[in-house]
Amino acid sequence: MAAVIRLKRSETASSVPTTSTITVGEVAVNTADQKIYTRDSSDNIVTLSIANLVDDATPQLGGNLDVNGSSIVSTSNADINISPNGSGAVNIDYLSISDTTISSINTDTDITLSPNGTGNVDIQRFSINTDTGTRGQIISTDGSGAIAWADKNVSYSVTQSSHGFSVGDVLYFGTGATYTKAQADDADTLGLFLVSEVHDTNNFSVCLSGKVTGLSGLTAGHYYFLSNSTAGLLTQTEPTSGYSNPLLFALSATSGVVLPFRPAEALEDNDIIFQSNTIATENTDQDLILNPNGSGQVQVSGDLDVTGNLSAGSATWDGGTF
Repeated sequence: MAAVIRLKRSETASSVPTTSTITVGEVAVNTADQKIYTRDSSDNIVTLSIANLVDDATPQLGGNLDVNGSSIVSTSNADINISPNGSGAVNIDYLSISDTTISSINTDTDITLSPNGTGNVDIQRFSINTDTGTRGQIISTDGSGAIAWADKNVSYSVTQSSHGFSVGDVLYFGTGATYTKAQADDADTLGLFLVSEVHDTNNFSVCLSGKVTGLSGLTAGHYYFLSNSTAGLLTQTEPTSGYSNPLLFALSATSGVVLPFRPAEALEDNDIIFQSNTIATENTDQDLILNPNGSGQVQVSGDLDVTGNLSAGSATWDGGTF
């Protein structure tokens, strides 16, 4: 008959052998706790097996941890701390968390923060580390998820099918609720909007005031007006017919400040010279006519010096010399 080896044992939970119950090297078993004990040469009772992970003060994995469809959770609102030693990082697939930095392990790999359903990604403070921007700039989006620093201005995006516009075009909001290239030859086609960006065939942005960039062909320090002969064009030459519609002050060849100035009817002064305190006609033997509207009068305060002939259909003079 085979011999049966029986170890000292206990079926009482939490029962641990003592130096008085086992000798050095002797083994004892607690079947209720599923633990094995022995006594070492220093008379310490040593646990040879652990039924619960909580009983191991320095646990180490011998292989990959398989949660088997379960979760790693905490109780009583406790944190879950994963703390690498020294300069070590927490690597989650292609994501690395080191100190306070979250970075991608793979080159040119995006990091996506995607909440579920209607949830939001709340970021209390953030910075664009690759570019600090300049004082007064704001964060701007291109409408496709990319953000960058931009100068502050009053602008917005417009969707209009096959708009055909270019950066720098001047527009007005015309009939049919569409944006159209402006022209300073008619009060109904005067410009208000400057195309600041063209996103694609059907989308563009307009600026009403403030700094714009991405322009071309400007001369710094000059005002630019809406042309009265070419639709949508900015020109340094102020129109002398139609309307004077100033829109931009150039800061450089590629940037300027959009100016919300009110247009005014242009003075047709091509035949008149204004110089110092003199008004004269440009062409020889041409009359200079001062013609007030309706019952208005031409009023002169002080002396009137006339070179040449003076004629008046009906004139009155009050004070001064003539």
